[in-house]
Amino acid sequence: MRHVLTIRYGVLKNTSDFYAAFNSLKEGDPVIIRSHRGVEFGEVIARVKEIADDIPIENLGEILRKATPEDKEKQKKIYDELIPFEFKYCQKKIREHKLLMKLASVEHLFGNQKNYFLLSRQWPRRF
Repeated sequence: MRHVLTIRYGVLKNTSDFYAAFNSLKEGDPVIIRSHRGVEFGEVIARVKEIADDIPIENLGEILRKATPEDKEKQKKIYDELIPFEFKYCQKKIREHKLLMKLASVEHLFGNQKNYFLLSRQWPRRF
């Protein structure tokens, strides 16, 4: 039996359903997931349903494991050290290249595979 749970993850607090092959998770548990973007840190917010092993799973991410204390420490380091560094670096590059945009946020995935830079820009108005 596989279990489908709703997980909150990412800087924008995305929510999506993920499946797990184990049944030891409850609401509020921190988890490591594989989403369409890569390996991420998330939190269980609801149990949805159980599905049989022979039913194909489409468009669902996978819960890899419950987060360990080491995972929690790594996530804390990402938020406390890496994201501020990446934010300052990107702001510096925006200024150097005189780009007409503002950096809204930075997201560093748990698996160190990708960084996302969320930018905003005011488009010129033409009348």
